[in-house]
Amino acid sequence: MQLSSGYVDVLKGFLAATKAAYERGVTLDDLGEEISLYDKSVRTAGRDLAPEELALRRTWLATGYATLRMVNHPAEASPPIIQEATYGKVQMIVETIVPIKLAGKPFQSIEAEEIFSAKDSISQEDRAFLMTAAKVSYMMIEVLNDEKLASRDLTDGGDTVSESSSVPGPSIPGTR
Repeated sequence: MQLSSGYVDVLKGFLAATKAAYERGVTLDDLGEEISLYDKSVRTAGRDLAPEELALRRTWLATGYATLRMVNHPAEASPPIIQEATYGKVQMIVETIVPIKLAGKPFQSIEAEEIFSAKDSISQEDRAFLMTAAKVSYMMIEVLNDEKLASRDLTDGGDTVSESSSVPGPSIPGTR
Protein backbone atom coordinates (compact mmCIF):
# COMPACT_ATOMS: atom_id res chain seq x y z
CA MET A 1 0.00 0.00 0.00
CA GLN A 2 2.63 2.51 1.02
CA LEU A 3 4.97 1.60 -1.84
CA SER A 4 2.28 2.23 -4.45
CA SER A 5 1.76 5.74 -3.08
CA GLY A 6 5.47 6.55 -3.22
CA TYR A 7 6.11 6.23 0.52
CA VAL A 8 9.43 4.40 0.73
CA ASP A 9 10.62 4.82 4.34
CA VAL A 10 9.19 1.43 5.38
CA LEU A 11 10.90 -0.27 2.43
CA LYS A 12 14.16 1.50 3.25
CA GLY A 13 13.91 0.22 6.83
CA PHE A 14 13.36 -3.31 5.55
CA LEU A 15 16.33 -2.97 3.20
CA ALA A 16 18.58 -1.51 5.90
CA ALA A 17 17.82 -4.58 8.03
CA THR A 18 18.47 -6.80 5.00
CA LYS A 19 21.83 -5.06 4.48
CA ALA A 20 22.76 -5.62 8.12
CA ALA A 21 21.96 -9.33 7.81
CA TYR A 22 24.02 -9.54 4.59
CA GLU A 23 26.97 -7.84 6.26
CA ARG A 24 26.83 -10.39 9.09
CA GLY A 25 26.75 -13.34 6.68
CA VAL A 26 23.20 -14.47 7.49
CA THR A 27 21.88 -16.82 4.79
CA LEU A 28 18.67 -16.02 2.96
CA ASP A 29 17.09 -19.24 4.23
CA ASP A 30 17.88 -18.37 7.85
CA LEU A 31 16.71 -14.78 7.42
CA GLY A 32 13.48 -15.83 5.70
CA GLU A 33 12.79 -18.35 8.46
CA GLU A 34 13.39 -15.72 11.15
CA ILE A 35 11.00 -13.32 9.44
CA SER A 36 8.35 -16.04 9.16
CA LEU A 37 8.70 -17.02 12.81
CA TYR A 38 8.61 -13.39 13.93
CA ASP A 39 5.54 -12.64 11.88
CA LYS A 40 3.73 -15.68 13.30
CA SER A 41 4.30 -14.43 16.84
CA VAL A 42 3.70 -10.70 16.22
CA ARG A 43 1.32 -10.88 13.23
CA THR A 44 2.57 -7.69 11.61
CA ALA A 45 -0.37 -7.67 9.19
CA GLY A 46 -2.88 -8.36 11.97
CA ARG A 47 -3.29 -11.86 10.53
CA ASP A 48 -1.17 -14.73 9.31
CA LEU A 49 0.59 -13.86 6.07
CA ALA A 50 -0.51 -15.69 2.93
CA PRO A 51 2.11 -17.92 1.27
CA GLU A 52 2.32 -15.40 -1.58
CA GLU A 53 3.15 -12.61 0.89
CA LEU A 54 5.90 -14.69 2.47
CA ALA A 55 7.26 -15.51 -0.99
CA LEU A 56 7.26 -11.80 -1.86
CA ARG A 57 9.27 -10.97 1.27
CA ARG A 58 11.77 -13.70 0.40
CA THR A 59 12.07 -12.27 -3.12
CA TRP A 60 12.72 -8.81 -1.68
CA LEU A 61 15.43 -10.29 0.54
CA ALA A 62 16.99 -12.08 -2.44
CA THR A 63 16.83 -8.89 -4.50
CA GLY A 64 18.54 -6.93 -1.73
CA TYR A 65 21.25 -9.57 -1.36
CA ALA A 66 21.77 -9.77 -5.14
CA THR A 67 22.09 -5.97 -5.34
CA LEU A 68 24.63 -5.87 -2.51
CA ARG A 69 26.59 -8.69 -4.14
CA MET A 70 26.59 -6.88 -7.51
CA VAL A 71 28.03 -3.67 -6.02
CA ASN A 72 30.58 -5.73 -4.05
CA HIS A 73 29.27 -4.54 -0.71
CA PRO A 74 31.51 -5.87 2.09
CA ALA A 75 30.39 -8.51 4.55
CA GLU A 76 32.06 -9.64 7.81
CA ALA A 77 32.06 -13.21 6.56
CA SER A 78 32.09 -14.17 2.91
CA PRO A 79 28.93 -12.83 1.27
CA PRO A 80 26.02 -15.19 1.88
CA ILE A 81 25.27 -17.78 -0.77
CA ILE A 82 22.17 -17.01 -2.78
CA GLN A 83 20.33 -20.15 -3.84
CA GLU A 84 20.24 -20.35 -7.64
CA ALA A 85 16.46 -20.80 -7.82
CA THR A 86 15.83 -17.64 -5.80
CA TYR A 87 18.63 -15.64 -7.41
CA GLY A 88 17.55 -16.58 -10.93
CA LYS A 89 14.27 -14.71 -10.52
CA VAL A 90 15.91 -11.40 -9.78
CA GLN A 91 19.36 -11.61 -11.38
CA MET A 92 18.29 -10.03 -14.68
CA ILE A 93 16.48 -7.23 -12.84
CA VAL A 94 19.45 -6.41 -10.60
CA GLU A 95 21.93 -6.53 -13.48
CA THR A 96 19.75 -4.05 -15.38
CA ILE A 97 18.70 -1.70 -12.55
CA VAL A 98 22.02 -1.21 -10.72
CA PRO A 99 23.80 0.44 -13.69
CA ILE A 100 20.71 2.59 -14.37
CA LYS A 101 20.66 3.77 -10.74
CA LEU A 102 24.41 4.36 -10.61
CA ALA A 103 24.05 6.48 -13.76
CA GLY A 104 21.66 8.70 -11.79
CA LYS A 105 18.42 8.01 -13.66
CA PRO A 106 15.28 8.54 -11.53
CA PHE A 107 13.22 5.39 -11.02
CA GLN A 108 10.05 7.08 -12.26
CA SER A 109 11.65 7.59 -15.68
CA ILE A 110 12.62 3.93 -16.15
CA GLU A 111 10.46 2.27 -18.78
CA ALA A 112 9.61 -1.44 -18.65
CA GLU A 113 11.17 -1.76 -22.12
CA GLU A 114 14.56 -0.91 -20.58
CA ILE A 115 14.24 -4.03 -18.45
CA PHE A 116 12.25 -6.42 -20.61
CA SER A 117 12.89 -6.96 -24.29
CA ALA A 118 10.08 -7.63 -26.76
CA LYS A 119 11.21 -11.26 -27.00
CA ASP A 120 10.63 -11.82 -23.27
CA SER A 121 7.42 -13.79 -22.91
CA ILE A 122 6.47 -12.53 -19.46
CA SER A 123 2.90 -12.19 -18.30
CA GLN A 124 1.61 -8.80 -17.16
CA GLU A 125 1.42 -10.15 -13.60
CA ASP A 126 5.06 -11.26 -13.70
CA ARG A 127 6.09 -7.91 -15.20
CA ALA A 128 4.42 -6.10 -12.31
CA PHE A 129 6.13 -8.45 -9.85
CA LEU A 130 9.53 -7.89 -11.50
CA MET A 131 9.05 -4.11 -11.63
CA THR A 132 8.54 -4.26 -7.87
CA ALA A 133 11.80 -6.21 -7.62
CA ALA A 134 13.39 -3.45 -9.73
CA LYS A 135 12.15 -0.87 -7.21
CA VAL A 136 13.63 -2.93 -4.36
CA SER A 137 17.02 -3.12 -6.09
CA TYR A 138 16.92 0.61 -6.87
CA MET A 139 16.01 1.42 -3.26
CA MET A 140 18.86 -0.75 -1.91
CA ILE A 141 21.27 1.59 -3.69
CA GLU A 142 19.36 4.50 -2.10
CA VAL A 143 19.91 2.90 1.32
CA LEU A 144 23.65 2.69 0.62
CA ASN A 145 23.62 6.34 -0.52
CA ASP A 146 21.74 7.45 2.59
CA GLU A 147 24.17 5.59 4.83
CA LYS A 148 27.13 7.28 3.15
CA LEU A 149 25.50 10.69 3.45
CA ALA A 150 24.63 10.11 7.09
CA SER A 151 28.23 9.17 7.88
CA ARG A 152 29.54 11.98 5.65
CA ASP A 153 32.02 9.51 4.15
CA LEU A 154 31.90 10.24 0.44
CA THR A 155 35.50 9.29 -0.24
CA ASP A 156 35.08 5.80 -1.69
CA GLY A 157 35.48 6.98 -5.27
CA GLY A 158 31.80 6.79 -6.10
CA ASP A 159 31.85 3.21 -7.42
CA THR A 160 28.88 2.05 -5.38
CA VAL A 161 27.41 5.29 -4.12
CA SER A 162 26.66 8.44 -6.06
CA GLU A 163 27.54 11.69 -4.35
CA SER A 164 24.68 14.03 -3.58
CA SER A 165 24.37 17.40 -1.94
CA SER A 166 21.02 16.54 -0.34
CA VAL A 167 20.85 15.15 3.15
CA PRO A 168 18.36 12.32 3.67
CA GLY A 169 15.39 13.00 5.91
CA PRO A 170 11.88 11.87 6.64
CA SER A 171 9.06 12.37 4.17
CA ILE A 172 7.09 14.81 6.28
CA PRO A 173 4.91 17.21 4.31
CA GLY A 174 5.98 20.83 4.67
CA THR A 175 9.53 20.09 5.82
CA ARG A 176 11.22 20.23 2.43
